[in-house]
Parts: sequence; C-alpha cells; structure tokens
Amino acid sequence: MPPVMASGANSLAYTVRQNGGGATYITSTSPAPAANTVTMSVTGGAGTRTQQVEMLIPANQWVSDGTYSDAAVEVRLYSSILSFGFVVATRVVTPQATVPRVCRLDPPSSPVISFVPAEIPNALPNPAIVKSTTLSASCTSPTFLRLTGSALTATPAIPPASGFDNFINYRAVGSFGAASTTLVTTTTPATSVSSTRNVASGPTTSGTVNVDVNLLTGQPVSAGSYSGVLTVTIDPTL
Repeated sequence: MPPVMASGANSLAYTVRQNGGGATYITSTSPAPAANTVTMSVTGGAGTRTQQVEMLIPANQWVSDGTYSDAAVEVRLYSSILSFGFVVATRVVTPQATVPRVCRLDPPSSPVISFVPAEIPNALPNPAIVKSTTLSASCTSPTFLRLTGSALTATPAIPPASGFDNFINYRAVGSFGAASTTLVTTTTPATSVSSTRNVASGPTTSGTVNVDVNLLTGQPVSAGSYSGVLTVTIDPTL
C-alpha cells in the first residue's frame, strides 16, 4: 500500500523514488530491504556524497482541494561496515502538496446537436423537440455551472428580409447535481450561471453534466444552414 499525505479525512497517495524512476524508497521495516535503499560510498576518509530523490504523486487522483502532508517520513543513513548495518543518522522530512480548486470536463457525448429540416416545419422551429448531450466531469471542490452561447446564424450570411428571421434562437438547460441553469439566447449577454453549486459541501465531486437544447419559434426562418457554439463551463470560482 503506498504512503499517503492527508488533509483532514482525505488522502493523497505518493511515493519517494530515485530520480527518473526506480524502486520506491518508502518502507516501514528497519533495516530497509535492498529494493528500498540507495547505496552510496564515501572513500578516502571523510567526505560527502549527494543523492537526489523525487517525491511523486501519481496522476488521476481526484481529491478534495486543500493542503496535504505526511509528517511521519524519516530518512535513515545506515553504515554498511557490518553486514546487518546500523543507523548512523536520521532526519525527518515532511512531504506536502496543495491541491487547488479545479475541475475537469471531458468532451461531450454528442459534440454536434443537430436539428433536421423536418423539425423546422414551414420554416418555423418546433420548440417541443429537445436534443441532449452529456459531459463527464470531476472537480476537487463543489462547483458552479455556466452556459454561454448566442443565436444560431447562417453560413454564408443571409441578409435581413421583411417577415423572416436570419437567425434561430434556442434554449439550453444544463444540470450537474444540484447546480442547474437555463440559457435563452434572446437575452443579452447570452450567459447563465447556476445559483448553487453541484453539492453544498464535501469531498471531491464527480458526475455527469446534462445539457438539453430546444429551438425557439420566431418569424419564419430564411432558408440556409444555421450554426452556433454553446460553451459549458464548470468552475468552483465562478
């Protein structure tokens, strides 16, 4: 079992090893087994030798934000004059790491939300048709959810025409746990942030961000291909 740094009831695994790789130096036995030691020699009387080691925190550990430490790491120097060795000196070091308040948001399950011509009968978008996408999320702290976007516009651009729209507004509803927000592109600026975080408090939070989109009816829409960008943001500091 790897050693851990703690922050309250939360823990973060780490290891101590030779620079660039190699076996771990952490052990609870004394003397340490060969795999957990580094051998140095000082010849010609008094002298000094330097051996660098690294403390490594393995990736993909999603833990709560905060300062983590392990105060029980002791560095022991053994003499090898005798076959069983004996402790010459000891020093205590304190591994410490600070985990910031951050989130990771994976790519959406459906990167393109597409409405076909049959869903815009007589050039009028049908608001009852809802399309969805999901995004896997992990955070080190409870987080807010924000949606940002603007009306769909045509490519190539279509000039205004009396009695017709050259844009399509839409509604997007996002949810992540207890965090939910609704974006309507008729508002300015077209951005919406949840009033609450996905959880009230507690440890690291992971789950799924759900986004539902439906088009809004206005005037008949001029014929063309319309598109836009909807941005989903999760951030504990919003």
